[in-house]
Amino acid sequence: LTTKIGSGKTPKGGSENYTNKGIPFLRSQNIRNGKLNLNDLVYISKDIDDEMKNSRTYYGDVLLNITGASIGRTAINSIVEIHANLNQHVCIIRLKKEYYYNFFGQYLLSRKGKRKIFLAQSGGSREG
Repeated sequence: LTTKIGSGKTPKGGSENYTNKGIPFLRSQNIRNGKLNLNDLVYISKDIDDEMKNSRTYYGDVLLNITGASIGRTAINSIVEIHANLNQHVCIIRLKKEYYYNFFGQYLLSRKGKRKIFLAQSGGSREG
């Protein structure tokens, strides 16, 4: 069903590595109900992106917040121009080509999908 399931990573030094241009770096606040919110988008350099190549996300990946108050928020990566990178609060779910990422993403957004996510979580808090 999938070719990749994994979480992102935060660069050493955290927000000190954010730049005004470069590779988009998606954080949990960018993951909204079904789509990406790019209003608060930050960037990282190509060198940092290369160091964190295992947390790259590409067009069509299903992105899922896995920690904190926003656990369960889901979006489809709609950035076409270039890949993006993710922080550790976001999970990448990359489906095999024969599966429909939009269908899976919509399932995670559904009441039944959200219920399964919340039942599987252990501890922590989430948005009401």
